[in-house]
Amino acid sequence: MTSRMRTPHAAALAVAAFLVLAVFGCLAALQTATAPAASAHDFLIKTTPADGATVEHVPGMVRLVFDQPAQQIGTKMVVTGPRGPVQQGSPTLVDNQVRQQIAPGAPAGHYTVSWRITSADGHPVSGSFSFTAKEAAAGTLAPSTRAQADPAKTGATDSNSLLIWGGGAVLVIVLIVIGWLIRRRS
Repeated sequence: MTSRMRTPHAAALAVAAFLVLAVFGCLAALQTATAPAASAHDFLIKTTPADGATVEHVPGMVRLVFDQPAQQIGTKMVVTGPRGPVQQGSPTLVDNQVRQQIAPGAPAGHYTVSWRITSADGHPVSGSFSFTAKEAAAGTLAPSTRAQADPAKTGATDSNSLLIWGGGAVLVIVLIVIGWLIRRRS
């Protein structure tokens, strides 16, 4: 029967390996426990007007159709024309559609629609599309008195990114402590 003696360096490496595996195991368990039941984000099926389309008149409404109903929270839509934002009121959700009224009198020209919704799984989804109108909308456009934020450019963060950064920070701290222990024992 032979016996093996462990050196302080080998013991520190064994502890380091155990701690790294423990941290990764905890992160995996936490990720699984906090994952939503369905991880599929909503996706855009259709826009009215269609992306890149040229229409006769500025429409009274812009409509987005998604593969499933979005959540009301965080829904924004900005319709920007040649003279700035022309959306009127807040967007409305009806089943799997998001609708945004356009102010009467919106001028002819190129329009960009920037949107953001909260997907059925709780994650933000955003995008934009554009269309061109040959003629102005009927009515008179009221001047815009406040600036509108572009919802597609706001800093919405994914909840899992916080988990990943936190786990990475814990891992770095564990590795620093292990390095300190190895140097101290040498």
